[in-house]
Amino acid sequence: MLITTDERTPSPRRMRTPRQRWTMFAQQQPTTAQLVVFVAINTGVTVLQLLLMPVFKATVAGGTPDSFAEREHSAPEVWLPKQPPGGWGGPAR
Repeated sequence: MLITTDERTPSPRRMRTPRQRWTMFAQQQPTTAQLVVFVAINTGVTVLQLLLMPVFKATVAGGTPDSFAEREHSAPEVWLPKQPPGGWGGPAR
């Protein structure tokens, strides 16, 4: 089979697939490509957490996400220890 010069030349930019363009970019700029992948994965995990957290809270709390949101806005009970004699810093100097 005879290979002509047209078959050996790279295809024009608009004819390349996204995977080919990404591979070329990753080879030319490996650090930037790693940053792009990190940001994409980080954003995806964050969105997944935001979507699943109400469902997880509802299953653990035994209610619906709406009932949990109502409890979340109520004032929490806070226990504060009594201040020791002489204050928190110990005896005054």
